[in-house]
This record gives sequence, structure tokens and C-alpha cells, in this order.
Amino acid sequence: MHREIERKLDVPARFRLPSLSGAGNGIGEVHRQPTLRLTAAYYDTADLRLARHRITLRRRTGGGDDGWHLKLPHVDEATRDEVQLPLRTRDA
Repeated sequence: MHREIERKLDVPARFRLPSLSGAGNGIGEVHRQPTLRLTAAYYDTADLRLARHRITLRRRTGGGDDGWHLKLPHVDEATRDEVQLPLRTRDA
């Protein structure tokens, strides 16, 4: 299990990310990574009980963390605990 903290920031529509190479701030190198095609299916009850309680259940394939992902609420709105289980052969 690991804990994730998610921050959502608003930027102007014209914002462009500057080059991070040589920017300091602990960034040593920047490398372009290959594009991944991820497929995800989200599950909930008919009455959206999981969503109401800030719980997410997802099955994802196509990346380095293929498998089942369960995200559970923590103390504050931005923090959630995540449990991951790999796909079994018959799940893939």
C-alpha cells in the first residue's frame, strides 16, 4: 500500500510548461519517455456508493502498474491510500 497526495492547480489557458532542463530545483536530467496506451475501467455500485465515500476501484492495463487499484480516503481531501494487486493471467 502507498499513500498519494494529489494537488490540482489552475493555470491560465495560454500556459506552456517551460523547459525543465538545467532549471535547478533538483532536476538533473529530462528524458522523453515513450507514449503508453492505458486502458482503465472504473467500478462502482448502482447507487454510486463508492464515489460518495471517495473510494475508487479501477482495473488498468497498458502500463507498468497493470492491475487492480483501490483508492481509499485518508484524513484530508487531498490524501488517499492506494492498494494495488497485479492482474492474474485469467484477468488479463
